[in-house]
Amino acid sequence: MVAEDPVFGRICYGGFLEETGEGLKVTCHDGVGRRFHYIGTEGRIHTECTHGEWASAGICISGDCSRITLKAESGPWKKESLAVRILIEDFGDYRLAGTDTVIRGGEWAALSVPEGEAEFVLERICVAHE
Repeated sequence: MVAEDPVFGRICYGGFLEETGEGLKVTCHDGVGRRFHYIGTEGRIHTECTHGEWASAGICISGDCSRITLKAESGPWKKESLAVRILIEDFGDYRLAGTDTVIRGGEWAALSVPEGEAEFVLERICVAHE
């Protein structure tokens, strides 16, 4: 989990955080690697990887949260299809790059992959209004 703490600043719990000129790169290191949460001052991102885990440095968030990249992988021992769920709150709507799939702000979205690994690139198409 990455949190924008009002006292301590940006903190990563259960993982490694690298801040680059492009934004944030996160490697989950909680022993399971299936869930990731970003709790920011302007919005929240919740993700869950079923029948797999987030790849090393598999979560990238641009500085303004307009682009989110998620890399998931399933191990060879997994028989079920890799599935990802994502909920984006207060940042607006996103489109899954290269598709017509829209992830509506405030609604859980399920993305599935037949096997192996997948990279999901989400690009903001509409900013949330209060």
